[in-house]
Amino acid sequence: SVVNMAPLVLPHPALKPLHVTDAKANRRANLNSPKHTYVMDTEYFVGHMMILIRTPDVDQENGNTPYPENADAVAYLRGKQRRFEFQFQGRLKKIPTGRLYFACELE
Repeated sequence: SVVNMAPLVLPHPALKPLHVTDAKANRRANLNSPKHTYVMDTEYFVGHMMILIRTPDVDQENGNTPYPENADAVAYLRGKQRRFEFQFQGRLKKIPTGRLYFACELE
């Protein structure tokens, strides 16, 4: 099972139509919110996931964002070409006996 105690945070209006959902738990993950990472606790893994999505203010010349909750993501993505980044921190609860897969589905 997956447990997510963080409240849903939308730090930028450009993120409103975007959803990253844990299909098994039917829960939406926060985007661009280092203070509200998605907590994962499954049979094999326990840890946190942080999702960073490029917003229009990353490319502004003055380097400022009118959305303070989005400032960390803007600072991190500025100067990089990437449009998104998933970061995981945690530990494996069991040693895999076969291949280990990471899957993501885009719609």
